[in-house]
Amino acid sequence: MATGSAPTDPELDAELAALRSRAYGADADIDRDPAALSRLAELEEWHAAVLSRHEPSSEEGPGGEPAAGALAVAPETPEPDIVPEGSARTRAQRLASLALKVVVVVAAGVVIVGLATIGEPRPDAVLQPLGTPPDEQTLRLADNARSMLVDESTLEDFEPFLGLRVWRAETLYGSTCLLVIEPSTDELLATACAPPGAGVIADIYDVPLRSTDDWHEGQPIGTVARFVLEGDAVEAWIYHGVPPG
Repeated sequence: MATGSAPTDPELDAELAALRSRAYGADADIDRDPAALSRLAELEEWHAAVLSRHEPSSEEGPGGEPAAGALAVAPETPEPDIVPEGSARTRAQRLASLALKVVVVVAAGVVIVGLATIGEPRPDAVLQPLGTPPDEQTLRLADNARSMLVDESTLEDFEPFLGLRVWRAETLYGSTCLLVIEPSTDELLATACAPPGAGVIADIYDVPLRSTDDWHEGQPIGTVARFVLEGDAVEAWIYHGVPPG
């Protein structure tokens, strides 16, 4: 088949033209879109393959027969594969190279972020919500936080930590609170509230008079247990006290 152009798919042609405009036009932005970049390389390869399948051989005559004087044996030293600048194949190669660079840059960024977080401190535990209704003890102790206008109907519990029970609740004015209860001593050890956008942090500081609390067992005097509300979970941190020198 000796024709000057190859039959193509109009939809794919239109998609290829649009992607080429984003790659080579005055407002080129495809380098910021890895998916479009990959698609352009794919379509360029498809287009080049279609063209190569329909280009007439230099050794064929008009009817597809070997042209007069055509060699039957390939030359011993093949000609170098020279691709004209701006051809479909050249563009595909250039875009494939650009896509590879984008992948390398993204991978390098992931590695850098990973290295940056290796030395960061991590909470001792991340407490997930349980969905258990508040019991009589919780309701009674939460009532001690009425000065903060805690709405007891919004109480939500989390996994226990060092025997402590941690609850979240809302106030009548839209603030969020953390309540920390020591079941063994039947005490509300901490209540902390903050408006939206501010972090909610509840601290328990242990001193010698309270060193017999169950949560403090095995911890040096002066230890702080910190509870931080992070999204739908509560981070628990332990900061050990330093004995006097």
